[in-house]
Amino acid sequence: MPLLKKIGGEVETGELRGVQVYVSRAGGELLNAGVGWSRGAVAMRRDTVTHWLCCTKSLVAVLIAQLEEQGRLDVDQPVARYWPEFAVNGKSSITLRGLLTHTSGILGDPAEEYLFCSSQRVAHAIEQCHMDSSAEALGHSRYIHFSGWAALAEIIRRVTGVPVGLRLKQSVFEPLGMLSSHLGLPLPRGAEYDDTVSRLHIKTRGSPTECSFLNWPETAAYDWPGFAGRGPASELARALESLLGFGPPILGRAARERFTLPSRGRLYDDNLQDEVDWGLGFKTSSSFFGCRALTDRVWGHTGLGSSFFVVLPDFDVVAVWVSNVISPPPVHRARIRRVMATLLDCLQLQGRST
Repeated sequence: MPLLKKIGGEVETGELRGVQVYVSRAGGELLNAGVGWSRGAVAMRRDTVTHWLCCTKSLVAVLIAQLEEQGRLDVDQPVARYWPEFAVNGKSSITLRGLLTHTSGILGDPAEEYLFCSSQRVAHAIEQCHMDSSAEALGHSRYIHFSGWAALAEIIRRVTGVPVGLRLKQSVFEPLGMLSSHLGLPLPRGAEYDDTVSRLHIKTRGSPTECSFLNWPETAAYDWPGFAGRGPASELARALESLLGFGPPILGRAARERFTLPSRGRLYDDNLQDEVDWGLGFKTSSSFFGCRALTDRVWGHTGLGSSFFVVLPDFDVVAVWVSNVISPPPVHRARIRRVMATLLDCLQLQGRST
């Protein structure tokens, strides 16, 4: 497939170290491969455990959708209905929808400031945050940070009685046989993880270099609810295929549509450095993913300059890309569009122009 040649070229030139790519249509696997290097001279395999980074957010959104489908919460209700202490300092009007669309207006990011603290300590710090209610801030997407997803995790804990990592295991990973997937890796028996776990790198100038902080076992084991998902790309794809109706069901069609249809109009995103439409925990911009000429119906997510997934529901296509190199946002955005252009050409999909 030409896509593999393109990936191999970026590995050879030093732009990337290792990549997993998975593509399916109607639940049937079309491509499942590892290219390049996982760590050092260890080959990237298709079953290597990789870091999904912010693509994890969509799985947490699925947990919220499941609870709403079960009648246990409502995304249009204030967060304080499920977490009364959250209401202080002007936050009583913030809804779950505001958290899911990154438009809550919460000031500060204590979940990042208190990394490695207990979830209870993080929740208390979020309670003390204020809300920016200025006309400029409300509805703006610059509040994409750990705290919004830490707040969703606290809501899940309060509604279900179990932490978000265990809830993901019980409600998504185990039902779908995602046996190598985790929210935060179990600590290794030795000083570091073995060759089954890929190491993250970062590229600014020159060749990619290892990102020591994100590879430390203590970091990898921390269950950041919007950042810590890990597993093979094919297992992340399994959850997306289930949402399309292929494989064991984890969410009904009506709930899926509610969360993956555009919910927030296009706004400039300071983190992504682009205009983006959002569903509830999913990006829904066909132009962002390079699919505008084909269809308006797209949902997906990206992960800190290294990973992304795209679902084309009109064509039953799932594509997952996980690299172990974090690139600057403009570089990653351009790569997404190149990869998708090659993939769409390979699949010979016909859309609006036919």
